[in-house]
Amino acid sequence: MDIRKPKIRLVHLQPLRITGGIECELTLANLYEKPMYEALSYEWGPLCPDDFRIKLGGQEHFVRENLWAALRCLRSEEGVRTLWMDAICVDQSNIPERNHQVSQMGRVYSQASAVIAWIGTENYQDTIKSENNVHLAQDFLHELNANRNLKLSRRQIAKYEKNMRSDDLGLKIYALMALCYRSCWTRLWVDQEVLLSQRGMVQCGSFTFNLDTFRRLFSAGLVWREFYRWADDTAATKMWTSPCMRLFELNKRNQLYNNQHQTYMTMIQLMLRTSYTECGDARDKIFRLLNISAQCCRAAIPPDYSRSFEEIRQSVLEHHHSQHSIGNYDMGSRDLFKAVAEYL
Repeated sequence: MDIRKPKIRLVHLQPLRITGGIECELTLANLYEKPMYEALSYEWGPLCPDDFRIKLGGQEHFVRENLWAALRCLRSEEGVRTLWMDAICVDQSNIPERNHQVSQMGRVYSQASAVIAWIGTENYQDTIKSENNVHLAQDFLHELNANRNLKLSRRQIAKYEKNMRSDDLGLKIYALMALCYRSCWTRLWVDQEVLLSQRGMVQCGSFTFNLDTFRRLFSAGLVWREFYRWADDTAATKMWTSPCMRLFELNKRNQLYNNQHQTYMTMIQLMLRTSYTECGDARDKIFRLLNISAQCCRAAIPPDYSRSFEEIRQSVLEHHHSQHSIGNYDMGSRDLFKAVAEYL
C-alpha cells in the first residue's frame, strides 16, 4: 500500500454459500474516489485458538471469535457486502502503514455509507435469557421510535403505563439496559467510530437497531427519566450511567464545547471524560481521541507506534501546558499529571 496516498483496503464479504464458510476478497481503494463501503466498529476480544477461520483471497486466514461471529451475521444470502474493518484491512505488524491508517481513521468512518456497531451475538456471555432480552429491547426501541421525538406529556405517559403492566415495562427497561452495558461500549475506538458516522446502525446478532434511536433516547433524558420511575429507580439510574449513554453524553458535550469555543475539547479534557474505557495497547488511549479533539492536539500528537507509551504521554502533557489553560478542571500541574497518569 502506498502510504503517501489516502488509500485503504476493503473487504468484499461473499454471500452465503452451500459450504457455509466465510469467504472474503480484499481490494485497495482511494478515499478521494469516494468508494462505497460500510465500516465495522467492534470489540476485538481475547486471542483464541486457531479454530475461527475465514478464506481471504482463497487462502485460510485466522480471526478472533468476535469478528468471525460478526462476519457470519453480516454476510448476505444474495450479494457481496463491502466492509472496512481494522483487523483485516490494516497490517498491524507494519508500523508505517499502521500510523498512516490511524491518521486517516476519522475520514474512513465519516465517509462510510454506514457504520455498524457490532455489540455481539444474541446469546451474550452464554446467558440463557440473553436472546429473549434482545427481543424485548428491540420491541421497546420500536415503541420508543414510534414517537420520533421521544417526548411524551405526562398524560401520554400515564396512558402508556395503563396499557402496559408494570412488570412488562420493567423487563423491557432491564433488557435495553443490558444492551447499553455490553463491553463493546467501553472499547476505546468505538467513541470516535460511532461519533464520526453519518449513519449508524447497532447490530446484535441478527437484530439491527438504528443508532439515532439511541441518540434520541439520550437527548430526551429528562422526560424519560420520569417515565422510567414507574418501573424501577435503580434501573433508571443505571441506564443513564451506562457506557452507551456516556458515549452520547461525550458527543453532546464536545459539540456544545465546539459551539461555544469554535474548537473541540483538548486531548486532556477528552481523556479525563473517557476514563472508563479500555484498550489493549495503552498508546491507543491517546491516538483514538485524535479525530474528535482540538486541531492543535491532532497536529502536536500524530499517531506514531514507533514511540513508547511514556514518550507519547509526555508529549500530551507538554502540549497541554504550552497551548491550553487548565480550564474547567482548575488543577495545578502536579494534580493534572496525577489525573492523566491514573487514566493512562
